[in-house]
Amino acid sequence: SPKGKDILKNFCVNIAGAKQDWVMTDYAQEFIESVRRKVGDGHVMGAVSGGVDSTVAAVLMTRAIGDRFHAVMVDNGCLRQNEARDVLKRMREDCGVNLRCVDAADRFLNLLKGVTEPEEKRKIIGTTFIEVFQEEATKIEE
Repeated sequence: SPKGKDILKNFCVNIAGAKQDWVMTDYAQEFIESVRRKVGDGHVMGAVSGGVDSTVAAVLMTRAIGDRFHAVMVDNGCLRQNEARDVLKRMREDCGVNLRCVDAADRFLNLLKGVTEPEEKRKIIGTTFIEVFQEEATKIEE
């Protein structure tokens, strides 16, 4: 809305009492330093969907620990055409993220074949994602 920014500022500052003394780069640097302290020389594996949230997380993790962050995207057969390829290219080339894409489309689609109950689908998808990530974790070389 035309006055949306004013409404948000009024609520956040005047009503909720939020201070205006923060800078986003400070939060990013604090996060990076915190990750370095917690991870030490270890490795971290994280899921990437190609959306804004997982992309930002992957970029920050890469800035923090470099190639010791292992990003994994699972192609479950329900992505848009060429989405996995495009995300892989963007994350590797533009963002420098150590990303691998697992083509598990056949696996997911075979498990979902004939399933019509939404809750059962959700459980199958969730369980299969976990299984794929566990399998990929065993492939990470330390």
